[in-house]
Amino acid sequence: MVVKQHITKGELVKTDSQTFTVADLSVVWAMLTVYQKDLDSIRVGQPVIVEVVYGKHRTSSQIAYLSPLVSRVTRAGAARVVLKNIGGHFRPGLF
Repeated sequence: MVVKQHITKGELVKTDSQTFTVADLSVVWAMLTVYQKDLDSIRVGQPVIVEVVYGKHRTSSQIAYLSPLVSRVTRAGAARVVLKNIGGHFRPGLF
């Protein structure tokens, strides 16, 4: 899928120009914020359900990665969940 177009009709293109950005969005990552008080309850491999658009689209997966670092600002860690994105409902940047 073309996610960015860096060219307009009639524009001169050089051999080193980047004209399009293409991405395979059939699999996406959901980055979850894990608050400090919950860090001891989260484990890699733990099952999760991810929901978007007010519950209209949901899928199950598992925690694939748990960051060993905690943000100094938010006092929260991060967990990554890999999602199959068959219908394209999980769009990068959604909350």
